[in-house]
Amino acid sequence: MSLAETVWSFGFLGLLLLGIFWFRRLRSRTDDFRQTRDVKQRISSSVAIFEKVALYALALLVGGLLFRTFAIFHKGQVTGATAVYVVLGCSLVAIPVAALGANGISWVVPPLRRANQAAMSGSQVSFASANRGLLLVATASVPIGLIAIIVAGLEPWAR
Repeated sequence: MSLAETVWSFGFLGLLLLGIFWFRRLRSRTDDFRQTRDVKQRISSSVAIFEKVALYALALLVGGLLFRTFAIFHKGQVTGATAVYVVLGCSLVAIPVAALGANGISWVVPPLRRANQAAMSGSQVSFASANRGLLLVATASVPIGLIAIIVAGLEPWAR
């Protein structure tokens, strides 16, 4: 990897990590965060495992489709900084979309919905508030992920 590729890769990674730590710090100070954490602890382990499997499966599906689409349009090998940008870009798009999909599955399947509603009883957390929060995260991460994929396609470090 050339010096330009290294700078582009680590610069993007550094900014991304700073953004994640900043968001996590702000989010962890809210009452909604504490209530959501309490609700997640009340959900039965089988429901939590099913929801995580659904999240991972949907994230792999969406991320794989994005990566495959990128590979169709990108000529040449995906290595170095290009790989960093396309993998992180696909992840930034796929994870919130998959989380919304997993929440949708939890709402559509009656036993999962009942288990979640039982865990949410007595708190201000609801499916609507959880999805609203995920949509806010998606409105930030999806455009950043798409920009990263576009940058990977343009390969400015190769010029």
